[in-house]
Parts: sequence; C-alpha cells; structure tokens
Amino acid sequence: MHLGGDLVIQLVPTLNSRFVLEWAHGVPEGLVLSGAVANLGELFMGSIGDISRKPLAWQVLGGCTGNGKNNFRIGNQAKISVPYTPPAKLIKARILSDPQNGYTLTVNDNEITVTPRNPPVSYPCQVRVITNRGVRTLTFPPAQPLNDAESQALQTGLLGASLSCYYWEKQFTKIETIHWLVDPPFHVLRDGAVRQWQILVKGVDPSNTLTVRAPDGATVLIGRPSSSGALHFSLMFADQGGPQELTLELERPHDATAEPHEVSVRQTFYSLRASLPVQGKVRRIEVTGALREPHLAVTTDRQTLRWDVRNPLAPQLLEATTRHAVDEPKEQKEQDEGVLHNGRQLGGAATPNLTRALANLVSRLGHPQAVGNPRVLGFAETLYLRTAHGAAVYDISAPDQPQEIHTLSAPGWCEDTAASLNLMARHDRARQTIDLYEVAARHTV
Repeated sequence: MHLGGDLVIQLVPTLNSRFVLEWAHGVPEGLVLSGAVANLGELFMGSIGDISRKPLAWQVLGGCTGNGKNNFRIGNQAKISVPYTPPAKLIKARILSDPQNGYTLTVNDNEITVTPRNPPVSYPCQVRVITNRGVRTLTFPPAQPLNDAESQALQTGLLGASLSCYYWEKQFTKIETIHWLVDPPFHVLRDGAVRQWQILVKGVDPSNTLTVRAPDGATVLIGRPSSSGALHFSLMFADQGGPQELTLELERPHDATAEPHEVSVRQTFYSLRASLPVQGKVRRIEVTGALREPHLAVTTDRQTLRWDVRNPLAPQLLEATTRHAVDEPKEQKEQDEGVLHNGRQLGGAATPNLTRALANLVSRLGHPQAVGNPRVLGFAETLYLRTAHGAAVYDISAPDQPQEIHTLSAPGWCEDTAASLNLMARHDRARQTIDLYEVAARHTV
C-alpha cells in the first residue's frame, strides 16, 4: 500500500471526499491513519437544535399499575428532551462528574430522565448528551430541601394522583347495582366508622345524566359528565345505618347499539381512632408530614392546636396556643364564608375564578352555608356550594356562567374534612370535636 500521496475515500454515495493523510501508525489491530477530510463541509447534516430540559424539582412521581393500585410517590427528577425536528437521534447519554454516585439516568427514545438516588443530592449533576447532530453537556443545579408549604402541596397532589388509579374491569349498562364489598379486619372497631364511595364512569355522552339511588329508592346524587365523557363523584356515609349498595341509573336516549360504559368503584372503610376536643369556630384543618411523621393541625378563632398522629389511637398534643375570638357578627360572618372545604384540607385562599363564580351563584341562591373547591376528575376547577336550597358542585371554568355538575341530597363529603393518604380528620360541630379516622380497608371493584 502506498502512503506517500492522497487517499481518496467515498463517505457518502455520489459525494467523494478527499482524505489528506498526515500521519500513519501500525498497531496489532490494524493501521491508524490521521489527517483532514476535504470536501466534507458541503454536506449539511443539520444541527441538534434546542434541547428542552426541566430542572431537578420535587414532584409527584409514579403511575397507576393497572390493577387498582398505584406506585405514586414524592420524589425529585429532571427531564431532557432531544428535538425530533430537524431529525435528530439520541445516540448516548451519560452522567459526568458524579463523585458520590448520587444520580441515575434512564433513556426512553429521545427523552432522558435524571433521578437522585437519595434526594436531595448536595452537588450539581452534569449530563453529556450525544446525538447524530451534535454533543451537549448540560448542568443541573441540585434540588433544595422541601419546605412545609411545598410538602403540603405535594401531599395534596399525591392524594389526588392516588385517587385517580382505577381498575377498568366492570361494564356499565343503563342500570347498575353496586354492593359494598369492603370487609374490614376483625380487630377494627366499627363504632363511629364511615364508608367512602368513589365512582368513575368513563365514556359518557355529555348530554347524559347519572342518578345515584339508595336501596330505598331515595336519590343521593345526580351527576353530569365532563366534555371528555368522565363522570366522577365521591360519597360518604356512616357505617351504622349506611347503604349496603348503590344503584346507578344512566339516563340516555334509547339506543340498542349503544356500547356499555366502563365503570370503576373504590370503596374505603375509615375506622374512628380518636376524638379531639376543640373550642370555637374551626378555620383550618390539615394533615401534614406524609406517612412517616403525620401531624394534625387545627386552627379556630380561639386556639391553634397541633398533634402528633403517628399513633392515631393516642395522638400527642404538641402545641396549643390561645387566640382572640372575633366578636363582631359581620366580621365573623365574612370569615365563615371564607372557609373553603375540599376534602384534602379545610381552609385556604379562594381563587379568582371561585370568587367570581360564587358571587354569581349567591345573587341567585342566597347566603352560602358552606363553600368548597373539591377535586373532580374531568374539570379544571369546581365550586361546592350549599345554601338553604340544597348542595351542588359547579364547573367554574367559565366563572361568569357556572354549570351545575353534581346535585346532592345531603351535604357533600368534603365539608369539615381534611384527608391524607391513610388518615382523615372531620369536624363534628355538634360535639365540638375533631374525629380522627384511619383507613382500615380499601377495595376496588
């Protein structure tokens, strides 16, 4: 082989590039050549483009497993997405400068996920991204520890995500009777227990309605689906004397060819563990601290209380502070109207949409006895309102024209309630206590 001149090589069909040899060296594996390639710049391969990335941040991770359970958790994660246009292919990605092996990296098609092994990791994460259009090195600053407000918001998100896991297994016809199937453990005390039904019907025509009836034929709820066809609602009854079954009647035009809808039901049995005395009008109830160190915080117009509820049978009072009661009737009335009920916590600030929608409804229905913003799948934002005329839930995506989606025959389950993944606190106004419940059993139909 003659190495003294130019070596012509063909790299791309119909395009000859000239390799100008500058250095050659023999190794056991073969010949190593070095030099410039001429005429290669005329072929534009495109560039990598703008790589989108989401920094390391605390969030609700995981998903439904498809069997009525979930693996949701609160964790930390970053995302890198390589653009498809102009066409770019991710060839390899790896973590650089990870002295304590604190980060893991996974690749799915053109998306890269970076996860701290034991968050938060104190040092930044460097990721080398290699594509057929170029190479980038991205640096992610370390995530900061969670504060109390962020932790509470994530706990709320975790609860909402967990409640969205349903097992699609039951075909819903025009009339369906669903029996209570939860069999609580034998050691659970039944006095004072409550039952929660969570029902989701999928693929309902927006013009249809669903009527829920008790065994005696009494109407419990009338529901209307979202524009996407999801009809989701929650009901809660006392265990003693509560219904053993619910009948669902789907009111739709007669059509022999209509497909049956999918329905899922989650039943949760809550056992009463303790009753905690409180004084005054309750302004706020919330359960914080996740599963490991749950705390129950209660604020009234007279006191602020906080309990350690890791053992729900024997809560430990950690803090008790006296507050001054509000004596002016007008001011007290305004505070009563400002307490929001949503089932996750009691209290919190009203959104602009809720305030506008409430003003529209109060002008027609009169003074509110309870106001809330419960989460209803299929709707971006809802308003719960109970007046002397009854209780209902409204879609307030257009706050100047709130649309009624649930008509209730009794106060909604979200009133005076704050729940976490395994605990629930409810204010009993007659007894002036906060009743603390624990999940004893769950069942998904």
